[in-house]
Amino acid sequence: MIRHLVIATFLTAAFGYAQPISYWDATHSQHQTYFTQYSGLGYRVRSLSVYGSSSNPRYAAIWVQESGPNYRGFHGKTANEYQALVNTYGSQGYRPTIVTVTGSGSSAVFAGILEQDGLASSSVSRHGITKATFDAECDSARANGRILTWAAAYGTSAAPRYAGIWSPNSNNTPWAYALDDSDSEFQKRFDAYTPSWVRLQFVTVSNFGEHLSLWHDDKIGSWQAHHGNSQSTFESYHNTLTAQGYELWRLQPGGSSAGSAKFDAIWAKNPSLQGRSWTQTGSSFASFDSYVQGLMQTFGIRAGSLAITRQGKLVHAAGYTWAEPGYPTTQATSLFRTASLSKPLTSIGFHRAIEQGKLTYNTPIVPLLGMSATTTPAQANITCDHLLGHLGGWNRNTTYDPMFYDMTISSALGVSMPISKTQIRNYMDQFGTLQATPGSTYSYSNYGYMLLGQALEKVYPAVDYEAVMNNLVFSPLGLTRPQIGSTELSKQATGEVRYHAREPKIYTNRMS
Repeated sequence: MIRHLVIATFLTAAFGYAQPISYWDATHSQHQTYFTQYSGLGYRVRSLSVYGSSSNPRYAAIWVQESGPNYRGFHGKTANEYQALVNTYGSQGYRPTIVTVTGSGSSAVFAGILEQDGLASSSVSRHGITKATFDAECDSARANGRILTWAAAYGTSAAPRYAGIWSPNSNNTPWAYALDDSDSEFQKRFDAYTPSWVRLQFVTVSNFGEHLSLWHDDKIGSWQAHHGNSQSTFESYHNTLTAQGYELWRLQPGGSSAGSAKFDAIWAKNPSLQGRSWTQTGSSFASFDSYVQGLMQTFGIRAGSLAITRQGKLVHAAGYTWAEPGYPTTQATSLFRTASLSKPLTSIGFHRAIEQGKLTYNTPIVPLLGMSATTTPAQANITCDHLLGHLGGWNRNTTYDPMFYDMTISSALGVSMPISKTQIRNYMDQFGTLQATPGSTYSYSNYGYMLLGQALEKVYPAVDYEAVMNNLVFSPLGLTRPQIGSTELSKQATGEVRYHAREPKIYTNRMS
């Protein structure tokens, strides 16, 4: 018996269209009945999930009355039957846009939607693949201008399998995904992404209880999400949020039996993607402004600035914003993180320290910083000159970059996140290895320059790196505004811009 059905076909001034229809815990035959009924009334499936056992699957769906390309729905199919549908309708220009699966092995049950939207030849769909193959498909998608738009996890925890749909990324949207988060891991990911403008596009639960999620660096209207809840808790959230004007946008229960299913859901007041607008502050220099605007819009950059000097005088300073409503407006004076441009600044600071007799090119780094070098004795041969030239002996291309190894370091040292630069150094001193003899092979090293910065702190005691650089480099030049930037919004300086990666990412050894 169907447990819940929400139907609201009236028009409202607030939304201007028929409200979505949603149901969950529907049997195969009930879902078929509703599919026939609502598709006949001009509704389309916005979200679909099959869950529970293969012998008695249940369905959850959201329908919305809107126009769109021709579509075909399917449910209760085996993997072979699903592939046959893709092959048959693919020749007619249809492609999968929704795929959901429960069960494992030969008993897996597939459901979904095929659409005739003109994108069949430029899209990719796969099913029954391992995590390694799924990751490879995502890498290929990024390299070829596609984006992961729908996915499912099924099988068993010991032998998980995945299905996915990769579509053309027409908006050049930065995106990320995670395949196998527990409840607590997903919450950590959510807490890390959402303050930085990255939103949850989709989340579903496998039949073994782990969460698969997709994340986009773009903006829709106000939204809320809740995950890993029982049906009754989900229904309580749903009643509360719909009373506040939210509509159910994604509904993806999962689990090996309907009675113990976990419910993942997203609600939104307006799920339409918000467009960006162009804003310029400061002075105007038409040809340069036009170039910057084209560059930012082509690559989806939200904040930029440009300063031009001539004969020692500032002749142009402007801030540029290409962003959604509510995004901070960039000023000509906005602060930007220098990222790896800090390396030449650190080098200048080091050479000032040489002038003042604090360091030499041949100063060994291990005794200076109190490192042991017991794990890798060759580290004792690393000098400041090696660090300056990226010749310390580490190779992040064949191992890892410790500056982005937070979770591993936190776990190994038994310390909480976020970790400090001293803890990174301690980890490498205990567990790190060299891939080349110091001084022999060039390999770009973020870690090496971190050590060089700590060397400056060591020889100028009682001050940190920021103060050292101000004293040695910036103050002599009359510069008073440089300071350490922060990705965390709560720690950013007044006027500091927000930061967006080409690929949203959490740097741990556990999360993708």
